[in-house]
Amino acid sequence: QRVMNVGTGPTDEETKAATKIQALHRGRSARLKVEEMKRIQATQSAPASAQPAIEGTEEEIRAATKIQAMQRGRMARRKVVYLKKEAPSAGQQGPGPSADVSGSDSTGDAAAADQPQDAATSADAAAAAATSDV
Repeated sequence: QRVMNVGTGPTDEETKAATKIQALHRGRSARLKVEEMKRIQATQSAPASAQPAIEGTEEEIRAATKIQAMQRGRMARRKVVYLKKEAPSAGQQGPGPSADVSGSDSTGDAAAADQPQDAATSADAAAAAATSDV
């Protein structure tokens, strides 16, 4: 038999046991609360298949989807054109093809002038040349 001394307080072992019991109780309570919240949410929200997102005939829905796809494509193409125009002014070396006002290419190679120089590609080419000389 163990006799507890009055006024000395719980032992370290008793404190750890009480903490463990409290943690188990809090965890169980939290899991029950989450389960209840999920149950409430499931009863309040209707299934997605019960309510169509858009109303109309199947043909109208297909037509609307096609229009949306065409518009997204159009916007993406516009963005590409914009990014290509902005690329030379975004810090690339030298003037881009749009900077030549006269319309003639000083190097005589119009195809090369239309393709922007990529710094990583130039660095890779230089590194490949350096290793091939070794």
